[in-house]
Amino acid sequence: QEKIDSAIERAKEFFALPEETKKKYFVEGGKGQRGYTPFGVETAKGAQHFDLKEFWHVGRDLPPGHKYAASMPDNIWVDEVKGFKEELTWLFDSLDRMGGKVLQAIATYLGLDRHTFDTQVKDAYHHGAKFVAPMALCVFFWVFMMNFMDLLPVDLLPIVGRWFGAEHLRILPSSDPNITLSMSL
Repeated sequence: QEKIDSAIERAKEFFALPEETKKKYFVEGGKGQRGYTPFGVETAKGAQHFDLKEFWHVGRDLPPGHKYAASMPDNIWVDEVKGFKEELTWLFDSLDRMGGKVLQAIATYLGLDRHTFDTQVKDAYHHGAKFVAPMALCVFFWVFMMNFMDLLPVDLLPIVGRWFGAEHLRILPSSDPNITLSMSL
């Protein structure tokens, strides 16, 4: 927890810097892939208004000549905040490893080899909106449907389910620990 708190403190120190100092770390035309993105710059694809945030983006450090080097730029580091690079690199790497463990758990749950997804995430995330948008829509629909269940009589769907051969239908997502666990992941 101390390392997490320390990384958060380094980030707070950076965001407390004067705007002109922070803008030294903004890459014009860089699409926010690395470094600083000021307030009022990022706009979601197809949106008319910018997002109400500023942020710092860290990614994987790729070796020279890597096949994704052209689309995944090098990280940018702040000179004004002591320990910024070391602590944010540690935080990114820790979260990256945790994501890998979650994917291994999902693969195991699906009955696949535990390392099924390792090669897909080994070097870099490079799928862009082609992957993120459908995933976000799926999660939105899932959460919407789970909340929509509150509007239906609890006994109605199991009765309808029996007509179609589903003898033990549970319609409350929270009554199945597998659903609750998968939503938390």
